[in-house]
Amino acid sequence: MTELLRKILEDEGYRVFEASNGPEAEQVFLDNPHIRLVLCDINLGDGENGFDVLSHIVPKRAERFFKFCFVTASHQEGLRDTALRFGADELIHKPVSPKKLRETIALLMGGANSQNLEEDDVRIKLDNTHGEIVDSPMKPHITILELTRFTMLLEVSGHIVKGYSIKVYSPRLARFLEADTPFFTLRVENTMTVSAARKKAESRGKKLAYEQCKDTNTLIRCNILDLTSVAANGIEALNNRLQEKKRADTAV
Repeated sequence: MTELLRKILEDEGYRVFEASNGPEAEQVFLDNPHIRLVLCDINLGDGENGFDVLSHIVPKRAERFFKFCFVTASHQEGLRDTALRFGADELIHKPVSPKKLRETIALLMGGANSQNLEEDDVRIKLDNTHGEIVDSPMKPHITILELTRFTMLLEVSGHIVKGYSIKVYSPRLARFLEADTPFFTLRVENTMTVSAARKKAESRGKKLAYEQCKDTNTLIRCNILDLTSVAANGIEALNNRLQEKKRADTAV
């Protein structure tokens, strides 16, 4: 089962860490502060319990953002409610299909679906941050419009399909995030043509937030969970800048 989960996640572009028991899992988690999602079985064998792992790392939420999801073969009544009460964010049952795993990760990590994350309301505009998608034959040009804690909004001079993973090259973004590399792997969560977005905004009596966007281009919102697979410092640097912006906005 572990091999299957690893394959599904790596095919999606995620960096995966494995542990064979509870204490090892806790150590891997502590040694890698950029980990944003923990998948853990409940029955770990040899008397070990996934709830013990959860209880040991939950206090770390005061210092860092992460989600915890149980993956279990047990269908015991009320188990999911118990897991959530102890601090887990979700529980899914084995066997896990690739579709179910992708949907669960998107639900847990997507900014639009996240709960109790007021930092997600803080956005940093990056109108002059450019780059290109390097894993596309056409290498479409992109402009990174804004960043939140969980998502990145881009304007793309081409068509991008929802659900795809894209590799973006942007040295300026790397400098902004104090990242280790200018390459960022992003999963496309939503797409909309600029012209459609403009019409939608006008139908609500508003203007498109980014008037400079070209009608022929596409707006795409990406989950930045994959950012940690290529830049260990990226999420932390972004969180710090969002906190700074939030304090500045509050002071005004």
